[in-house]
Amino acid sequence: MNKTSYITNRRKWLIENEPFCILCDNFVGSNGDLTHIIRQSYSIKLQMNDLNNGLSHRACHQIFDDQPKNAKYLPRINEVLKRMKSLDEKYYNRYVDRMK
Repeated sequence: MNKTSYITNRRKWLIENEPFCILCDNFVGSNGDLTHIIRQSYSIKLQMNDLNNGLSHRACHQIFDDQPKNAKYLPRINEVLKRMKSLDEKYYNRYVDRMK
């Protein structure tokens, strides 16, 4: 499966089965972005790994990606960080350092 097909199919599945923001836990449904926990540009290997993504609100996604110091205020950040650490501990350590 190519990346575009994966993203389309994964997002559809999440909307139907897990329609809540992985970062704040509020309903997001079809308005959600497909958010990668480990950035796509960092790991090609993890781009199509179901554990590396979930739906999120665009605002939550932007905080998570661009404002790590504020990400600590996202209600589900601890769960996301645990998943991040299980996927790539080096990336996790770098992200946590940026949260300080």
